[in-house]
Amino acid sequence: MYIWDLVWGKFLFKKRFSTDNRLIRGLRGAFAIMGILALALLAFYNIVVQPLGSGGSSGIKTFKMPVQGSRRDYPSPLYTLSDLAKTIFLVLPGGTYIPREAESSAVSVHGTWTDNSQSKLDCFAPVPHGPENATTGQFIISCSPLNETTYAPVPSTGDIFITLNFSSFAPAMSLDPHIQLYLAGSVALDDLISTNEPVYISPGSHLRGLGIFSIREQLSNPRAAAIGVLQYKRSVVINIHALSTDSSPGNQSEDSNLATLWVSLPPLQEVYVEQEYYENSAINGLAFLGGVWTFLNGFFAAVFGNTLLLVLFGIKPLSIYGLVHTFQQQRSSLVDGDHVLSSGERDRIVTVLSAHLLDIEDGESDGLLSGSSTEAPRPYRYESLNA
Repeated sequence: MYIWDLVWGKFLFKKRFSTDNRLIRGLRGAFAIMGILALALLAFYNIVVQPLGSGGSSGIKTFKMPVQGSRRDYPSPLYTLSDLAKTIFLVLPGGTYIPREAESSAVSVHGTWTDNSQSKLDCFAPVPHGPENATTGQFIISCSPLNETTYAPVPSTGDIFITLNFSSFAPAMSLDPHIQLYLAGSVALDDLISTNEPVYISPGSHLRGLGIFSIREQLSNPRAAAIGVLQYKRSVVINIHALSTDSSPGNQSEDSNLATLWVSLPPLQEVYVEQEYYENSAINGLAFLGGVWTFLNGFFAAVFGNTLLLVLFGIKPLSIYGLVHTFQQQRSSLVDGDHVLSSGERDRIVTVLSAHLLDIEDGESDGLLSGSSTEAPRPYRYESLNA
């Protein structure tokens, strides 16, 4: 078989059935050519261009899992009060910074346990302070753990109070613009800003919300994800939900330069997992291609009464031969050796073929279907397909 026959097929316009006229053969061959070309273009686009090019994109799917099950996969302490306040990220307006001498008074964090005990967290800002940082206006406040009990195997609950003293910022801030506050967890700051919603805080504002932990699984190797191999990097995400104005009398202050954020950590029975996935991987392209092939072949069979493989490459629907056998110049017999069939067995075989696979006139098949043959069994030998 020549390569031209493999690509275009040597049966495109060949008369295969007695009812095939020139119009049917022309339409059948033209549709087969267009179908195989469209399939090749779709395969190249969905398996090569889209996964590796700019068309590849990722999405986020969210699901829930029990807390105990998640802690087996993530042994670090996920649901502790110290994790809630471990990293506080502030985005200040341009030109605003926190002087080194005002660091302790600018931001303070207190924790309250379930037994109503309170303590102040030891917080510091491990970044340079001064006007040279005014262009970025990004500050990280890190708070050390309260005590060893925060890493107990059972998730602990409680509250944290974050107090911002706007009079300690330089230069002094007015009500507008505001500060953006994030509870970072273990997420990289660049990913945090691009995926999480901040809490906007202005001087004199007092807010309250719920700190909900979730696990974020981000693709660590986009190139591998493009071909369907998913590798993840995991991090803890803290989202503040049900944010509202805090009207508690004990948390109000007459100082208009102070702002507070009260974040509660409720007990959790399950945790949300945010998992990134690649929408246009090569595996998805193959799945899409399979659907297109099924549609084209089904439509072709419904219209023309045979399959694309038969017209393109001469492969019958129930043949043991496939595309790999088209490289052979000759095909051997389907059955090797001597086989003896009785007349009744032959009749039953022809009956099945006439009922399901062959177009035989009713008059020719009535005798086969009406009764069994009374002829004595006689030997029958398969003939070679090449004869």
